[in-house]
Amino acid sequence: MTRKRTIAAVVGAAAVVGAALFHAPLLRGIVRSLVAEQPSSDCDGICLISNLQSPEGDRCYDIAAKLWRENPAAPALIVEPPENRIVAAGGLPSFAAISRRELSIRGLPDNAVSILPSDGNDDWAIARSLNDWLLKHPESVAVVLCDEFHSGRLRAAIDETLGSARAKQVRIAPLPDRRFNRGDWWKTRVGARTVGMEWIMLLRHWLCGREPCPPPAAAGDYERNLIESWGEGP
Repeated sequence: MTRKRTIAAVVGAAAVVGAALFHAPLLRGIVRSLVAEQPSSDCDGICLISNLQSPEGDRCYDIAAKLWRENPAAPALIVEPPENRIVAAGGLPSFAAISRRELSIRGLPDNAVSILPSDGNDDWAIARSLNDWLLKHPESVAVVLCDEFHSGRLRAAIDETLGSARAKQVRIAPLPDRRFNRGDWWKTRVGARTVGMEWIMLLRHWLCGREPCPPPAAAGDYERNLIESWGEGP
C-alpha cells in the first residue's frame, strides 16, 4: 500500500469513527432552533392551541390537567380558531367543545376553562389572543402547550407580536411526540419529515414574516375557484 493510500485509509476510518461517535449530537443540534422551552410551573393560565380544529401537542389534555391540579387557580385557556365550514354546519365539534369535554373527563370543572377567541389559524393569531388575555390580566403568566418542534416558531411569533416585556409573560411547554423527540427524531421517517417541514416553516417565518390570513371562503367561492382553474367543462 502506497503512502497516499495509507493516509486516505486512515482519514476514511477516522471519518467513519467520528460519524459514529458524534452523529447523534450533531443531529440533536440541528433541531435546537426548532424548540423553545421555559418552566411551566407557577403559571396563571394553561393555554391549549389547535392545528386545524384538532388539539396540538401529544397528551396535551393530560398535561393541562396535571398543571391545573398543581395550581387550581390557573384556568385552562382554549384558543378557539374561527369555525371552518364543516364545524359551522355541525359536521364536527369545535375545538372548544372537544377541549371542554376532554378536560371535564380529566376532572376540570366548567368554570376552570376559559375560551380565548382567535381571528385566525396561524401563530400570530394565537399571539394576539394571548395578548388580549394579558391586557385583562397584566400581572399573569401563561404557559402554552404545543408540539415540540413547533415551539420555536410559535415563540418567535409571540415575541414579535407582544414585544419583549409582555412576551416574557408567556412561556412555552413543548410536548414531544410519543413516536419521536429531539433526541431521536432521525430514527423514524415521520420524525425526519416533521423536522424537515418545521425547518421550512421556520425559515419562511424568518424570511417573510407574518402573512395576512385569507378571509373565510363561502360555498360559492369554491365553485368559482374550480371554474377558474379547470373551466366550466364540456
